[in-house]
This record gives sequence, structure tokens and C-alpha cells, in this order.
Amino acid sequence: MYKPKKPKSYHKKDCVSNEEAEDIKRKPKFGTPGEWVQQGENPFWHCISFALADKTRVTIPGLFVEISHLTGKKVKFEKNKATLFLREPGQPLRRVIQIDVKKPLPKGGERAEDWPHEHFGQSRIPFTKELAQSLINLNVTVKYFLDRSNIQLDESIDVDFKKLEYELK
Repeated sequence: MYKPKKPKSYHKKDCVSNEEAEDIKRKPKFGTPGEWVQQGENPFWHCISFALADKTRVTIPGLFVEISHLTGKKVKFEKNKATLFLREPGQPLRRVIQIDVKKPLPKGGERAEDWPHEHFGQSRIPFTKELAQSLINLNVTVKYFLDRSNIQLDESIDVDFKKLEYELK
């Protein structure tokens, strides 16, 4: 199991507090993912999003998931981002938990600003090199995110982009 390093604290308006994140994480959540949608004109960027429900399958107001996968057309890179968001009336959209990974790994190592990491509330926790390398696989990213967020899916997320006439090279 991954043991996070001491997190940096970010006091951003776009994040819930660490305590709120822990409270949201603690409660089991359930989701039914939809289909991947191409983002704009970019055929190499796809997102999927879905609302969350409690154990009685009543939608939890304001909680939803967005997962994105981006690859380069000419430059070889991949980027996966999985985020649990909270939207409350009269408030800006706020991040609860986010997994952000990319390949190739930044040359600056774990201290690089764009090093793969997790946001948990207002904390930013860099991944070890080994975990960062394993998480670039989208299936692994999704599983890790769902586990960290305490989310169960009613059906699996299909990550076969070839069905979308999209081929990872």
C-alpha cells in the first residue's frame, strides 16, 4: 500500500478542506459511468463524468466524478486525471480528491511541479516513482482513484479507445 509523504498544504478556494475531504471519502458512494466523450476538436482527449449516489441509490447533491485521458499526437505522452468534485449552491466548483499522472515522468523528479501526485482536500502529495509509473495505465488510475475515494461502480469503465477509432501508440 502506498504511504504518502508529508503533504504540502494548499489553501486554495477551489479545494475543500482536508477535514471535508476525509468526511466525504468516509461515506460509501456509488456511480454509473456513462460513455467517453471527445473533448472539443482534439481526437486524443476524452472525458467521462457521472454523478454519485449513496447506498440507497439516492443522488448525493453536488458530488460528481470526472476522469480524463489525453495523449499526444506527435509527441509521445499520456496524461490521466481523475477528480471527485463538490458543487454546492452559490459556491465555486471545489476539488475533493484528484489523481493526476503523466508519462513521461518530468525530468525534475519528485520535486517537479508537474510530478504525478494526489490532491486530497488542500494537500498535494507526490507519488513515488514506482507508483507514478504504474498509474499511467488508465485502468490502474481508475481503480486507484475509486479506492482512494470510496466509490463503487455499478458497471466498469470501458477504456478501450479503439472502439472510438482512437488508437494509443
